[in-house]
Amino acid sequence: MVNYGTRLSDDEYVDAISALWRDLPVLNTCKSNSLLRCRELDCLIDWKFGKDFPSDRRVQIYKASEKLETRRLLTGFKVLFYSFFKLSTFKIEKDLFEYTKAVYKKVLSDEELAIFFDDEASPNDVKE
Repeated sequence: MVNYGTRLSDDEYVDAISALWRDLPVLNTCKSNSLLRCRELDCLIDWKFGKDFPSDRRVQIYKASEKLETRRLLTGFKVLFYSFFKLSTFKIEKDLFEYTKAVYKKVLSDEELAIFFDDEASPNDVKE
């Protein structure tokens, strides 16, 4: 079982994310958006894996996340376009999900990937 120290509880995770959004700067910039995504990902890692998750692997996950950002934006536009014409968006969404999993698979083990994508019980639901 994956164990990187103490994990954030569900409530701690929600509180941490809420605090990030509450403390957003008034003037939103690309830099502040990137920093927000980075901090959100930090909270997610602490919740899913534990606070002692290695920093070098966190950086790898950040880089993977940034690589996905452009693809997510393009997919969002496609979904809007398809929705406007009442076309199915299932394949577009499925392709993005598969691509996302493939990108993260390069930096996470199979067990970590399953936890990251909730393919098994939430780490906080596991009884030890």
